Amino acid sequence: MVTAVVGEPFTAVYQGIAFAKKDTELRDAYASALRALMASGEYKTIFAKYGLEGTLLDGIYINGEAAK
Repeated sequence: MVTAVVGEPFTAVYQGIAFAKKDTELRDAYASALRALMASGEYKTIFAKYGLEGTLLDGIYINGEAAK
């Protein structure tokens, strides 16, 4: 299967993953895993593979605030 991006993205749509309020442990584990991907450079590598470098997140946010 061949995937191609045609042109530059002209907008950004942020997506989120919902967790039940009581599942803070799961939410935090997910955030930690994403943080590790970002820190290792793997996050950027995955996006670069598909030509999506311009859509990278600049951080991890929980309820609209930067995750600690």
